[in-house]
Amino acid sequence: MPVASPESQTGENHRNCPSLIKRGFSGKIASLLSKSNKENGVAPLPFIQPVSNGVTISRQLLAFRHGMRASEVCGLELKDLDLRNGEVTIRRLKGSLKTIQPLADVQGLPLLSEKRVLRAWLAERGNHPSKYVFVSQKSGHVHRSQFYRVFADTAERAGLPADKRHPHVLKHSLGVALVQANVNLAVVKQALGHKSIASTAIYTVPTDEMGGRAVVAALASL
Repeated sequence: MPVASPESQTGENHRNCPSLIKRGFSGKIASLLSKSNKENGVAPLPFIQPVSNGVTISRQLLAFRHGMRASEVCGLELKDLDLRNGEVTIRRLKGSLKTIQPLADVQGLPLLSEKRVLRAWLAERGNHPSKYVFVSQKSGHVHRSQFYRVFADTAERAGLPADKRHPHVLKHSLGVALVQANVNLAVVKQALGHKSIASTAIYTVPTDEMGGRAVVAALASL
């Protein structure tokens, strides 16, 4: 399936974010990531088959949990992962901040348990000579275009709308989820690696639907 992959279309310019990510859509992303498959124990995302595709799970979880771009995930090096201390160093692109963030296991949510998922993938990866976490048979690391293609295919099978079948939707979903949880905007900025808080503030812009509900609620209370 052809996928428009330039990250500039969904990068730091978030002016179209309210229409791209509706409030509540981030919950769907989180649900897709955390839902388990009883048949397989530590299951892949519900729309990913087969179970052995640990690379797909790991890439999508990192992109969502840390607000990483496709290129940042694909360029992640083994030295950036510290599973013993539970940390990942994120070398963000496009002038964003380099950050060191915790890797967490979430009790009862195996697909949001990063250390568990990453350990499984690294065991599957084996002793590949590449310095990168996500390797390719043809080059040192998997190309972001492959990440786009795989995500677009699995997102389509999961029923996501066509305009949300790109990996950057995971970063946007994290931003919206944090704002919905009333996390301090400065903390959201750090979590997403934004250099300017103006890039983060777009996630606080209400949608037309939210404005309409607020008006109805206010009128009902008169």
